[in-house]
Amino acid sequence: IQQAKDWGAAVTAQDARDQLGDLVAVYLDAGPSEQQAASTIVDLTHGTPRIVREGAITTDRVAEALEVPAQSLQS
Repeated sequence: IQQAKDWGAAVTAQDARDQLGDLVAVYLDAGPSEQQAASTIVDLTHGTPRIVREGAITTDRVAEALEVPAQSLQS
């Protein structure tokens, strides 16, 4: 997953699937991004969630959804 920072911007769930394949267990698809911004990638494989790559969904929004401090999501 660390490699995801260096890959091109995935602006659709299918783009992310094409790039990451089976490395990701769950893809959330809310439809096309109006911003054409890269996907936000969150690693939930360990005890503490962390942002691997910030994209259209900001760290603050992820922190709010997960009910954790934003600082705890930084790698």
